[in-house]
Amino acid sequence: QNGVPITDLDVSLRVTYPVVGALTATIQHLGTGTTVQLLKRPGVDDDLVNPPVDVWGCERANINAILDDEAGTDAESACSNIPPALSGRLTPTGPLSAFDGEPLNGTWRLTVRERNLSFGGTKVFEGFCIQAPLPIAPPPPPPPDSTLFKSGFEGGETSN
Repeated sequence: QNGVPITDLDVSLRVTYPVVGALTATIQHLGTGTTVQLLKRPGVDDDLVNPPVDVWGCERANINAILDDEAGTDAESACSNIPPALSGRLTPTGPLSAFDGEPLNGTWRLTVRERNLSFGGTKVFEGFCIQAPLPIAPPPPPPPDSTLFKSGFEGGETSN
């Protein structure tokens, strides 16, 4: 629907890549210009202003996750030994609530960048999906009153 404002946005992200700690990802609504950082080199210490190129953070492969502000686990610190390294419902680096109130329709851009192009193996961006609940339509009005008799019986007399 065109005019539907976002009330809660989640982003499903699937990436095949040998070292997810080398990746950054952002999502942008091109119509409004709002941009949110989804991932920022997971596992790399945020206290490092300019981390060295050889600091990889999460040195495991692949992402198959739903990024959700209400998730309980931070994507930046999630790193499973069993692929995919990032999976399940994870909290993104930046708040997706930045899109709340903006229109769902329009063009969206997902940008995934790698810190170092020297990793071997397959690098495949498999896709993403934006998930937002649509407003619930109000219930239909009740049908017109079709009761034949409001109380008692129509006409006639009663006997004791």
